[in-house]
Amino acid sequence: MSRQIVLKWGDAEFVIPAHKAFQIGEEVEDIATLADIGSWATRPKFFKMARCYGAMLRFAGCKVRDQEVHEAMLNPDGGAVDMAAAIGALVNLLTGADDKKAPTSDGGEMEKTSAS
Repeated sequence: MSRQIVLKWGDAEFVIPAHKAFQIGEEVEDIATLADIGSWATRPKFFKMARCYGAMLRFAGCKVRDQEVHEAMLNPDGGAVDMAAAIGALVNLLTGADDKKAPTSDGGEMEKTSAS
């Protein structure tokens, strides 16, 4: 994993390095499972989304309350898309969805294909 997760809050940016994704992933998954998060595109859970993003922000060093995150999500200019993208980036890092190649049993690599 070489990517990082960039979180935005107000005018500031906070970064979670890829090597710490597992650590924050466990914390986020205590709030919502990765399967739950995957369903938010069609059935969003705004309070849980705010709690997950708040946990990620705090992990990255931001002082913020979940209620503030939720209020920002409800604001048309609050950056809900950025929040969802950051949570999605974490899920992609944890599941390997960002990797273009998967290892084979002989140590080589093969192209990942879509399941659909």
